Parts: sequence; structure tokens; C-alpha cells
Amino acid sequence: MSINNQEKPEKKPFRLDNFIGVITIIAMASFCLMVFADIKGINLGQFLGIGKKSDAAVNVNEVTKPAQQQTTSISNSNNNSSSNSASVASQSTNKDEQNTNKIVLSGNYTVCIDPAYGGSAVGASANGLVEKDVTLAVGLELKNKLEQMGAKVILTRDSDKKVTNENRIAACNQGKADFLVSLRVNSADNTNVKGFEIWVNNKKPSNSVKGAELINKQLSSIQGSRSRGVKYGSVTDENENYYVNAKSSCASCVIQLGFITNKDDAAMIKNNKEAVADKIAQGLAEYFKEKK
Repeated sequence: MSINNQEKPEKKPFRLDNFIGVITIIAMASFCLMVFADIKGINLGQFLGIGKKSDAAVNVNEVTKPAQQQTTSISNSNNNSSSNSASVASQSTNKDEQNTNKIVLSGNYTVCIDPAYGGSAVGASANGLVEKDVTLAVGLELKNKLEQMGAKVILTRDSDKKVTNENRIAACNQGKADFLVSLRVNSADNTNVKGFEIWVNNKKPSNSVKGAELINKQLSSIQGSRSRGVKYGSVTDENENYYVNAKSSCASCVIQLGFITNKDDAAMIKNNKEAVADKIAQGLAEYFKEKK
């Protein structure tokens, strides 16, 4: 049988009377429901769920409000955290500034710094270091440290030039220094000998001894350093004094920064020039504080 020859189902016509009947039934049911609700005193809107939208909106607001409070709380917490972080950063910055200028001298003090040798007078040399260069480098660092503390500084030399002992002591005495620090390095045939030492006039003037002891204490705190103590006279003869210690009109000491012939001392001097200068400056600051 051919598909085209199949009989098509007959379409039923739209019945208006059926549609009107459905509408009538719905209308009668609604009327009956309204009458029933009126008799029972029921709010038909609430009964059917009409009007709950506004209630829901209120509930949303009630839920949103704590959320907003929580958000505000978190925001305040973040702001407080930011404030705390800024405070810590500020404290850290202040701390760094205090470390840079940790000591301020309360008084008008003058320190004479005497970097030994210079020019054609080179001093000792070993392990890649030359005495005249070491003393000048530490002397310039010490000058900066003392000036940060508020001291006036006299340098017997500020460059690689030869200066006589007479000119060195003239700069100190004419400048009316309160303390003279002469910087040197030691050397020895025995390369195992190491450590720094501080020399004072063998008459043991009390101010010079006190200053030397305080500087010795500070230098001893540098990691890798070794103190050989405060000594009197000179390296060559305890009965003779270094020229600057013998002729200065103020308290003085000669600091032998270490044995340049010893590898450990040479490395310590080379790598810790600023720390060495800082400790000498702190020792002098303690001296002036106790002397006051």
C-alpha cells in the first residue's frame, strides 16, 4: 500500500462550548473559595501566598544587614591591620634610624683621629693589605661615626700623604682635642700571632686608661676579633711611649687594629672597617658620658 494513499486522521473542530464550560467551573470554584474564606475569617491573600514577596524582602534586608555589618567589621579589621602594619613599618624605620644615630653626645667634644703613616711611609703590608691604606680607611669611617654623634673631628691626614709626628701632635693640641685616637696595625714574623691591642702612656693617666678600656670592651664584641688587652708603653719598648701618647695634651691611646700578617686578622680588618670604626666611636661616647 502506498503511503500517499493512507487516510489522514480527521481534525476535530474547536468546541467553544467546552472552553466556556472550563471557565465557568473555575469561576464557580473561585467564588466558593471566597465565600468560604469570608465565613472563616481567613485572609485569602496570605492563604494563597499573595503578599509574601514584601515579607521576603524584609527578611532579605534583615539577612543583608548583618552581612553588611560583617563586611564593615572585616573592612575595619583590614583597616586596623593596615594601620598596624604601617605602625610596625614606622617602628621598624624609626628603629633603623636609631641604630644609625644611636648615640648623641651631650656636650661639645672634639676627637683627634690620627691615621698612621701615609705617602711614602707605607707601614706594614701583608695579605694584600697596606697599613697606610687601612688606617686611613678606618679613620674616615670613624670620622663619619663621630660626626653623626655630634662630635667635632680633627684628622691628622685625610688623604694619602706623609705627615710628621710633630704636625700630627700640633693638629691635636692646637685643635684642643678632648681625646686622641691613633690608628695602626701590627705585624709579626709568626703569622699565628693575632688580635688587637690598645696602647696607653706608661704613666697610666686615668683618663687615657679609662678611654682605652671602654674602646677595648667595644672592639671585643666584634665577631672574630680577639683582644690582647690594654698595654702601656709601646710595642718595641714598654719603657718608651708612642710619640702621640707622650706629647698629646689630652687623653690618648694607640689602637693596633690587628696583626696584618695573620690571615684571620687581615680578613677581619678588611671586611669590618665600618664595624671597627663604629665600636671605637661607641667606646669614646661611653668615655665622654662617664667623664661628664
